[in-house]
Amino acid sequence: MKGYEAIALAIQHFSDAPVFGVMGNANMLIFAALSAEGDERLVSARHEAAAVAMADGYARTSGAVGVSTVTSGPGLSQVATSLLAAARYRSPQVLISGDAYRRDSARLQAFDQQAFADTCESGFVPIKRVQDIVPAVHEAFARATLESRPVLLSIPEDLQLEEAAPSVEAELQALARPQRAATPAPRDSEVERVVDLLEAAKYPVFIVGRGCRDEETIRAVRELAEHYGALLATSLPAKGRVDDDEWSIGVSGGFAHTGARELLQRADLVVGCAAGLASYTTDKTTLYPSATTIALDLEQTPESAMLGHDVVLGDVAETVPRLLAAARNRSDVRVNFRGSDEQEHLKTLSAEAAATIDERSDGIHPAAVAETLRKSLPIGAQVVLGGGHFWAFAVMGIHKRPDLRWQFSYQFGSIGQTLPVAIGAWYGDPSRRLVVIDGDGSVLMHIQELDTVARYRIPMTLIVANDGAFGAEVHKLRPAGLTDTIATFDAPDFAAIGEAFGGTGIHVKEDAALASALEQNTGLGRFEVLDVRISGEVPSEPFKRWYYGG
Repeated sequence: MKGYEAIALAIQHFSDAPVFGVMGNANMLIFAALSAEGDERLVSARHEAAAVAMADGYARTSGAVGVSTVTSGPGLSQVATSLLAAARYRSPQVLISGDAYRRDSARLQAFDQQAFADTCESGFVPIKRVQDIVPAVHEAFARATLESRPVLLSIPEDLQLEEAAPSVEAELQALARPQRAATPAPRDSEVERVVDLLEAAKYPVFIVGRGCRDEETIRAVRELAEHYGALLATSLPAKGRVDDDEWSIGVSGGFAHTGARELLQRADLVVGCAAGLASYTTDKTTLYPSATTIALDLEQTPESAMLGHDVVLGDVAETVPRLLAAARNRSDVRVNFRGSDEQEHLKTLSAEAAATIDERSDGIHPAAVAETLRKSLPIGAQVVLGGGHFWAFAVMGIHKRPDLRWQFSYQFGSIGQTLPVAIGAWYGDPSRRLVVIDGDGSVLMHIQELDTVARYRIPMTLIVANDGAFGAEVHKLRPAGLTDTIATFDAPDFAAIGEAFGGTGIHVKEDAALASALEQNTGLGRFEVLDVRISGEVPSEPFKRWYYGG
């Protein structure tokens, strides 16, 4: 058995995940070994950065470690943005990269891979001897699991050709897949301290975060919020998880509705349930100006320490039920933030966006697109939303849809990540219909991955919010008194592009056409691209506040 065969065997032993990759000289033997083993999990992307983003999307959706592979040199250097995005999301991934021949005097494609991994906030495991392959692969998967971040596993090309030890299979059989240890429970004194704060609060708010993974935990949060008469909200990654609750205001932070902001700014206590309480969730601390903030989470982040947030360490799935039991022993159900005035106020939130919609000559009003999507998105869809300017309309306008499962690609503040993250997310949960919503500038950055969608017959609906511009930059340049023409373009025909890659393409220039297109069944395995022409003249509500002074 050669070294590359041992690598492939170890991957199959430690993971059931798809292997997303782009082959080159330094990893093609690993590709070949996986293929020779009949591994149908091998997914060939068209760009290395996209392969890493796919593994990221898979990890986010499935909860398992993602796996990707790229070649040496430029194959690896291409993935920096995707690797950083995965690291910022705390997405576990093992990235297997080939490296240049150790004895090659030219070493054209050689560079410091460990320094690269460090810069990308990722772990690094080098394989220096062929007999180290099994323990190194085991270490990479263990660290990805325990550190919740990507780990770069590097193996020189020439080492892959050496004979591996005859004991490889026996070594693998002796090693189990790495598992996380149980999280320590919070101390009784910490539980009582949080209950003391809740007992004293008049206007509490509970924020559900993406760490509230199961319905039982969310149910306990809702019962605790009901006991103390609290409003409910979510962080952006947990969007929609409590949309069916009448006391839910939606997403907390910059994307909170104007009416919701008026309520939230009265809060005197904010409890984050496995939710990041940094600047985005608090809208740079402006959303909760007078509130005590306490986080129930597994760790204290540097930003939470800088902002002075109180932190109770522990698994929220265990912490919240203990808080609920203690609360029921201490007091009866409170009204607090759930009075008749607040109830009437919440009823008006859904009408806010609709009240601002008017006819536009340069395309559909973005809020009208969001409202149509709210009504017409397929039941139970997995929606992957890109960042930029349009996403504010989607986040705020597609509300009260608890059936949807959301995924976002903003973690490194980069556009262009959405399509490959969505492909990986579909592999993580193919039971849900995949809907991708992204801006025209972002889609073009990885447009080649439509070929991957076509080759693997992924039943995807791609909605391109097409304003022929980098919309976020347009709405920053204008209020600054600068020309916006440098951020505008003659938009390509995305419907035609979709058809050229083997899908169907539809031009959408009015609301009714969008609703009709979403209702069409294009057939299993065929993707569709909806080129939705939106107005570029309408700033989103957050941009009005942040840049237009409104």
